[in-house]
Amino acid sequence: MTELHYDEDVLIEYLVSPDQIPEKEAIEQHLAACLTCREVADSYLQFSQTLSDPEVWERPDLSAILLQTDKSPLSDLIDYSRMLEDENTAAAESMEMLLALDVEARKDLIDLSPELWTAAFARAL
Repeated sequence: MTELHYDEDVLIEYLVSPDQIPEKEAIEQHLAACLTCREVADSYLQFSQTLSDPEVWERPDLSAILLQTDKSPLSDLIDYSRMLEDENTAAAESMEMLLALDVEARKDLIDLSPELWTAAFARAL
C-alpha cells in the first residue's frame, strides 16, 4: 500500500494560515504520523525563519569577509594572476624577437625553446 502525502503547497498554506485550512485537523494528524510530510513542513519553517532574520538581508562588506577568512585562496589567485601577466609579457617580448627573424629561423627557435611553449605564447601567435 502506497502512503499518500500532502502537496507542498497545501503544507505551506497550512503553516502560514492554519486557521484558514478546512482540513486543518486532518493535516495535523497526518503530520503527527508522517515523517516525510513533517520533514517538508520543518524545512519550510526553517527556511521561513532564516528569511525573517534581518541579518540575512544585510549586504556584508566583502573586504571585511576576506580579511576574516583564510587568505591563502585569495593569495593563490593573485599569484596565479601575476604569473599569467608575466607569461603574457614574456610572450609579447618573444613575439617581437621572432618577428625579426625569417620563417625558418622562427620555426627552429620555437622548436628549440620550451620556454616559448606556453598558453600565453600560443595566444600571441
